[in-house]
Amino acid sequence: MKKTKSLSGLEVLVLDCQATGANPESNHLMEIGWSHTQASQFKEFSESMIESYLVRLPEGEEIPRRVTRITGLKTEDFDTGVSAEIIWEKLSATARQIASANQLDLCPTIIHYSRFEEVFLHHLHQQYGAKEPFPFEVICTHKVTRRLFPDLPRKGLRAIAGYLGYSVPEFRRSAHHTAASIFIWQRVVRLLKENNVETLEELKEWLKKPLAKATGSGMDYPMEAELRLNLPKKPGIYRMSRSNGDLLYIGKATSLKHRVNSYFHKRKRSAYSRNTLEMLTQAAHLEVIVTGSALEAALLEADEIKKHSPPYNVALRQREREIVFFSRDLREYSPTSDSSHPVGPMPSKESLTAFAAIGAFLEGQFSNANDNEINIPALVLGIPPEYAPEVDCFKEGTGIFQQRHDQLLKKFEENILSKGLMILGKQLRRQKLEELALAESTAEEENGDTSDQTNNNETIETGEERTWTPESVANVMEGIIRFGAHLIRRARWYCLLSESSLAWTTGETAGRQRRLLVFQEGTIIRQEDITQEQEIPIPPGYQQPFPARQKNFDVMTYDRLRVLTTELRRLVSDEIDRHVQLHLSPKVVLGRQQLLNLLQWV
Repeated sequence: MKKTKSLSGLEVLVLDCQATGANPESNHLMEIGWSHTQASQFKEFSESMIESYLVRLPEGEEIPRRVTRITGLKTEDFDTGVSAEIIWEKLSATARQIASANQLDLCPTIIHYSRFEEVFLHHLHQQYGAKEPFPFEVICTHKVTRRLFPDLPRKGLRAIAGYLGYSVPEFRRSAHHTAASIFIWQRVVRLLKENNVETLEELKEWLKKPLAKATGSGMDYPMEAELRLNLPKKPGIYRMSRSNGDLLYIGKATSLKHRVNSYFHKRKRSAYSRNTLEMLTQAAHLEVIVTGSALEAALLEADEIKKHSPPYNVALRQREREIVFFSRDLREYSPTSDSSHPVGPMPSKESLTAFAAIGAFLEGQFSNANDNEINIPALVLGIPPEYAPEVDCFKEGTGIFQQRHDQLLKKFEENILSKGLMILGKQLRRQKLEELALAESTAEEENGDTSDQTNNNETIETGEERTWTPESVANVMEGIIRFGAHLIRRARWYCLLSESSLAWTTGETAGRQRRLLVFQEGTIIRQEDITQEQEIPIPPGYQQPFPARQKNFDVMTYDRLRVLTTELRRLVSDEIDRHVQLHLSPKVVLGRQQLLNLLQWV
């Protein structure tokens, strides 16, 4: 006779799979992890308590880049992978033991969003265990939480675990997700008891009932409304955290009250990404820091993101980034500047790779290269070899490029890299600015406004499949040169900006006071309001030579000055005629119009 156990005392298998896609016929199971537990044990599980295996890949298969980005797993990690058959034997043996302990025919198996895992489990069973019945009775905690929390914005594993107070690590790994699923199961069993669901049979019957409709009062968020409704209408940064205190997100605001409350406006929720709604599902606590201006809020946000690396801040995190400096020929780089590496700071070692490769190509350095040893199109275009154009298309495209710029290339054929590409990059930038101005003018005439509908992002997209033509090869080369020259100009500008004094009128101080920021070694050393009559102080480090300034740069300083440049651009572009002054030395003072002109180039 089968013994009826309470859900809290039921032995369960908790399981998670990671794969390269959702279809086991065309994708590969990469990793599987599991553990057995009882909800009554109510403790956090560490990875060491979870059995997990990397699954050996079929011969010649590789892990796609997109999968590496979200899991951290690379193809070489699977060299020590275990065969799927051995993993199935271990897993099915564990399932039989749990079923026997419960005096049940099947093993109660807890999976969050089980539709993904079940197809792989059935595939493994068909391959290696078809002679025996499928050993799992799957309980999907996603289905459970949809009924327990109908008004939550998101109900994925990360969202529900965070809502209940558990932090899932950023990379999607089976051990991490198994531990989170155990946590969720322990908590929902308590909540199910409050709904008079206490046994496995009662749970199965409860799950058959139709989903409860949302209350109609809007989405349910863990953050108390009073926390956000009482915020000041001042600039600053805000920090959202889980109920366990783990930081989720840091943001900046011109008005803290308006910005934070905008997340919760019903009419705006549809515009938010899944990630934002996932974050809001977990955000229970809120902290704010008021700043003297929106510009200072942006700078503080960048610094705080570096310090704390919140999981839902995509930009401005340090991760594995490092600042580098290049040699004059751009062939070598170093994490520190010196006489052999005077070009920089640059945001990564890949910043000028394609730019330098174009210079080397134009100088004829690849003329004797073996196509089997080096993929010249991929190197010159700065893309993975599998996305490079055919050789004939590339040759025709480089011919078009050289025809377009024949006169300049001939003029600087002796120093293409040091002078020619920088001058060409400046010409291409000027051409781009003219195109943008024309597009804005046309939009104004056609639409009656000045909305800039042209994307001014000059980064070169890589790693995406595209249909190459000779013209597109030439266009991409121009884009690389324009962007590379821009990075070099910008590095020089950041060195200047690192020792400066900035004063401007804000919306709150207009007509009475100015806001002052003084920078030394790229860091704010003074920030205050000053009167219109007070002199702007000379930056204390204005006499520092460029090599000394370069040595002050790290990722935090680089990003801080990048954000400052962006905010300066907004400040001087504002329709309000702000009084802005940037002091670089006693004799070099840039006003609003000078900054408007200069910032187009950096």
